[in-house]
Amino acid sequence: MDTPFASLATWTLFLLQTMSNGNLYEVQTNTRTEVSLPPTLQRPTPSKVHKLERNWTTVSPGYSPTPWNAPCMAKSCDSSIEKISEDEHNRRRSESTINRKRAMCCCAEHRYEVKDGYPLNPSGRTGLSGRGLCPRWGPNHYIKLLFVKKEKSKKDVMHFLLSLNGTDDLENAYFEGFVDDPEEEFFPADLHDTISYDLNLQFKDSKKAEKLMKKARKRSARVLGGSVPSHMNTDHAWVEGQVYLVLCEKNVELCEYGLRTLQTKQGYRWFLWNRESSIRETERLTKSMPNDDEETRTELAGYSIFCQGCHPDMKLALLGATAIGVFVATILTIRFSILAVWLASLTAGIVGVILLPLAVLITTIILYDFMERIKMK
Repeated sequence: MDTPFASLATWTLFLLQTMSNGNLYEVQTNTRTEVSLPPTLQRPTPSKVHKLERNWTTVSPGYSPTPWNAPCMAKSCDSSIEKISEDEHNRRRSESTINRKRAMCCCAEHRYEVKDGYPLNPSGRTGLSGRGLCPRWGPNHYIKLLFVKKEKSKKDVMHFLLSLNGTDDLENAYFEGFVDDPEEEFFPADLHDTISYDLNLQFKDSKKAEKLMKKARKRSARVLGGSVPSHMNTDHAWVEGQVYLVLCEKNVELCEYGLRTLQTKQGYRWFLWNRESSIRETERLTKSMPNDDEETRTELAGYSIFCQGCHPDMKLALLGATAIGVFVATILTIRFSILAVWLASLTAGIVGVILLPLAVLITTIILYDFMERIKMK
């Protein structure tokens, strides 16, 4: 499957820049507005954390994080931590609309520790305690979506990206926001309402509209997933980001009918996507990152989005490949078993033709010798 950038490493560097710089101001919206935050929403100065004391396994008796509990900026937020039972953590419960599991990455499910009722940031101490600006205690699922379509000409395949005013700036193409359960709420709230309105207007069938939207996640390509560096992170609340490409060739009806309001009233346009230009822009953005700084590398290693291993969406593919392999092996086993029986029969026939006369000759000699001995007596 084509991805817009040359490698997973390029994606990682690009998303580090976009997710860590922007999501402090982005709650249930894809429009970034430069505003001066009121004091109640401003991030307080975190207490200093020595790099050797960042990990929770290291005892730090003098650690005193700065409290941060900002007013709710999302449509709904957790209240006090006491209202969350410990058995809710690390789970996605059917009776709850909130998924408190971490984002799966590198073909593995990751867990977080809970101490004294508080979930602990798996990336370590941050110098801040509380829920901060995050809607939820523990993992906060943040979705970034890009709508992509391709059209085939006689010789080439052209890629198009949906962006605000049809500009080639990827930051104007992201639809993003917090969702409580990515498996049920693939689209952030505002985008969900817009697409749902257009689909219901087209089909006059709310069940079909909802079905198309639920299937969109499975028909899209997840590029990255895991905990990410963010100014919103605290010791007890952190951002788990997931980035998807919504592939219009697999979501035909949704892209054709569900994006009309975005294009007719909100100024979104399809533009010819120059992937090479995107790569150059990504390289420009990441040149200033201290990739050779040992301290920075150590700090980033604590975020699961940078973990080493297979692609986040490769687990099912690997399981599928394994299943196919077992199936093929079974067929080959049966086939070669039949072949083995046939070869055994053939071998027995050949051996029988050679050994039978020899056996008759030996038997004749033995009988002749036996009869001669009787005569001698």
